[in-house]
Amino acid sequence: AISQLQEWRTNRIGDLRSGEKYEQEKALRIQKAIPLGSMDRERLATTQRNKQQPAPDPPSGAALLVAPELPIRSAANPNGTNGESSNSGKPESLVNGNHVNGGSVVVANGATPAKPKFSPAPLQGIQPMPLSQENAPDLHLLTPDEAKLCEVLRVQPRPYLMIKEQILKEAVKGNGSLKKKQAREICHLDSQKGGRIFDFMVNAGWVIKA
Repeated sequence: AISQLQEWRTNRIGDLRSGEKYEQEKALRIQKAIPLGSMDRERLATTQRNKQQPAPDPPSGAALLVAPELPIRSAANPNGTNGESSNSGKPESLVNGNHVNGGSVVVANGATPAKPKFSPAPLQGIQPMPLSQENAPDLHLLTPDEAKLCEVLRVQPRPYLMIKEQILKEAVKGNGSLKKKQAREICHLDSQKGGRIFDFMVNAGWVIKA
């Protein structure tokens, strides 16, 4: 208060009303002297310093599924565990996620190798006969593999289908299994043709060789 009165006296202020007016004008001058926006910048900087950083979002379920840290699990090995052999103590090699053991491949997802396609070889002394709708009206009843078999054996589609039906009936009596000799007897053909038809049906999975 003493310093304020001394300031008023220096500025020749003799009454209270003039002093209040002087203080108001003084406050306005001080406020104008501050650069515009500096107070806001200071307030924002203080707020940012006091504000805590937000915690990062947790990884999604999809990100966890494709994370590179996931372990690779090989197929079970009867002589060890996790792709390691109890005999040698060395991990066996893995090829594209498959377990390799002595040249055989155990597929981890349970898939089996594709069955080799049956390709009938021409019979000695018998020239293959190309089949078409003109010389074989029932050709559309056969699969492409059956049509190829009939061409090699020179058998028309209708007789082949009758033989196929009889072989399947006999196989059902034996729980799906049949001997090649029985198939030859059913075919009423020469032994070579009967044997080829039987081999084809075994390869197709229709008959089990007894």
